[in-house]
Amino acid sequence: MEPMSLKVSLNNFKNKLSEFEGYVKKYVKKSLNSDQFDALVSFAYNTGEGAIKSVANIINSKGFSEVRSEMAKYNKVTIEENGKERKVVSPVLANRRKFEADMFDSKIKSCPKVSQNCNGGCKK
Repeated sequence: MEPMSLKVSLNNFKNKLSEFEGYVKKYVKKSLNSDQFDALVSFAYNTGEGAIKSVANIINSKGFSEVRSEMAKYNKVTIEENGKERKVVSPVLANRRKFEADMFDSKIKSCPKVSQNCNGGCKK
């Protein structure tokens, strides 16, 4: 995987945004505020349909209190050592999940290292 610039990353996100918004709308049956919706769309974009479905099941059955711990489960990468694969915690993914959970809990007031013109996201 090659690193990508912020501009390329935002363009990729914009191009696929409706797909991931659709997953959140399809699976989450409870009302969400804009921070919660945005956080779940970001989470879905970064983890895929299966992960957002899992988080949505938690929301639908248990409410919002366990969203942070469910999101945190998606913090691992697969590495190969001695011909065997194993999952290890990625500090980068752990930080991303924390950011998304903080956004879900309305604790984020601005996007770190992103101009205030980040497609309307992350601004209060």
